[in-house]
Amino acid sequence: MFDLALWYSPEESFYVFKPDCNANVLNFHRKTLLTLLALVPPVTLYLSISNIWPKRELHLPHFKVVKAHPFNTDRPVTRLWRLPQAESEVRQVVFAKVHKAASSTVQNILLRFAVFRDLNVLLADRQLHLNERDGTIKKIIPHPEGEGKPFDILCSHFNYNASEIARFFPDSAARVAILREPLKQSVSALAYYSTKYPSKILKRGLRKYSTDPINGFLRHPEDFYDFNKSATYSYLNNRMSVDLGFDLKSFEAGKRNMTKIQDFIKQVEGQFDLVLISDYFNESMVLLRRYLNWAMKDIIYIKRNAAKFGVDSVWRRDIVLNATELETFRKWDLVDYKLYEYFKPVFLSTIEREHLFKEEVSAYEDILKEVAKFCLTDAIKQKILHISKSEWTEEFAVTEFDCELMLFGEVKFLSYAKRLQRIRFQHAIRKSVGGKNSKVVGN
Repeated sequence: MFDLALWYSPEESFYVFKPDCNANVLNFHRKTLLTLLALVPPVTLYLSISNIWPKRELHLPHFKVVKAHPFNTDRPVTRLWRLPQAESEVRQVVFAKVHKAASSTVQNILLRFAVFRDLNVLLADRQLHLNERDGTIKKIIPHPEGEGKPFDILCSHFNYNASEIARFFPDSAARVAILREPLKQSVSALAYYSTKYPSKILKRGLRKYSTDPINGFLRHPEDFYDFNKSATYSYLNNRMSVDLGFDLKSFEAGKRNMTKIQDFIKQVEGQFDLVLISDYFNESMVLLRRYLNWAMKDIIYIKRNAAKFGVDSVWRRDIVLNATELETFRKWDLVDYKLYEYFKPVFLSTIEREHLFKEEVSAYEDILKEVAKFCLTDAIKQKILHISKSEWTEEFAVTEFDCELMLFGEVKFLSYAKRLQRIRFQHAIRKSVGGKNSKVVGN
């Protein structure tokens, strides 16, 4: 169950309606809602998270007014929050792939969704990622239908830039981000990049705190950071905010500027339809499924890119920080903390309002266990896993190919997706007269 808020600009107030029904009845009356909205533009819809007083009744089937309050002009216009749960399957999704926040698992889900529907994915032509440095999109694998045609899926690393996104995706495409508890996200990034891609500055910090790099970093993060380079060259300094488009100019001063931080949070809220929380990953996937009207099979997964260290590894050391040390790290990672502390309550409030949400998450987790057993054990000799129809899903089958794709690492899956995209493009070239669609977008 959730509340819908309607803002009538002439009266400068908005009215919140709570469905007296389940999601199916709500979808049945969606046309009624849309008709109402068309009569009173401009209108913005919100999920309400405020405790406000009853206002008046509105004669709308299965809805009743439960609360209202004066419109807050400081609150940014949000996107999918305005009308949760699409009527038909949403096939255009922009995913801001935030580093070390379970984003590789989400990427795998999105790429499988694209593969099975023959969708066009925005992919870098030669590089692995689109751009992790300056928020511009340059050399890509072209759209099969030619320059200027909208893509369907974005799920590669890219410093979020709304104007660049608008070049390749319509406004109607769902925009989704994900966040993780900042200390956990930072420690995960430290361990990953120190062991996989150690930069010169990381090696310096690792030498200094060789016996306990985790606590060394949390107490002295500056020893792992090069202040002479852009923040985009580090994965340990408010990286979630950098990924989501925090202003890089005068970065160190900016991350201590509360006005700038609050403006950035409003910017994120205004640009994204849904901000997921990886600490509640299964809940996030069920919420995503509901909002995008996807099938249960579309969100099955096997956890990807999770670090594995031996019991004696320095990367398995417990975090030991006193209150002062914890506050020191919080100041270092302040933008990420403020961002997370704003969106986590919004997320929890949202799932609290969803009808029978815990029950669906439980059913989803049972299915995930069956899928993992099938894909990771000898059970795959059965060739096909059948998931029975239930209140939460239609019947579906999991094949060996499904397992193979779920077990693809990021590099392997992106290479596979690029090959499919190039084949699609070359096929379009052969069909076109004189190869008119051959220009590479962004060159």
